[in-house]
Amino acid sequence: MLFYAWFVIDTITVLGGCDSSLAITRPPVGGRHEEGSRLELSVEVAGKSGGLLYQWIRNGIYATGQTGSVYTIEALGFGDAGRYSCIVSNPGKGSVQTLPVEISVVEAGTLPAAGLSGLATLTLAIGGLAAFRRAR
Repeated sequence: MLFYAWFVIDTITVLGGCDSSLAITRPPVGGRHEEGSRLELSVEVAGKSGGLLYQWIRNGIYATGQTGSVYTIEALGFGDAGRYSCIVSNPGKGSVQTLPVEISVVEAGTLPAAGLSGLATLTLAIGGLAAFRRAR
């Protein structure tokens, strides 16, 4: 007898028969991205190293041709904004699905640069204060 279930457990959804050895260890991460930039979403699964099937979903629809552990868009457009998730299947044993992550696309040049541009103040005493300035 097969047991089919649908549960929401923190960052995964369990679909199909239960396979306790299949667990998402690193779900995709959403965020804001500039138009024209490269988007790479990835998912990592513990318990299996091969034979897994991946299907990415964008706004509730299967993404054509996106069947690996990494979802890539070389140059983001405004139409690429949306909610993305991935179903990882172990044939005959069950599937898990990540919770959807939100990807938003903004005009190029509007996001602040990542990282620190310089050290403004640094006090090394215990309980001291360190202040940083963000690059723009």
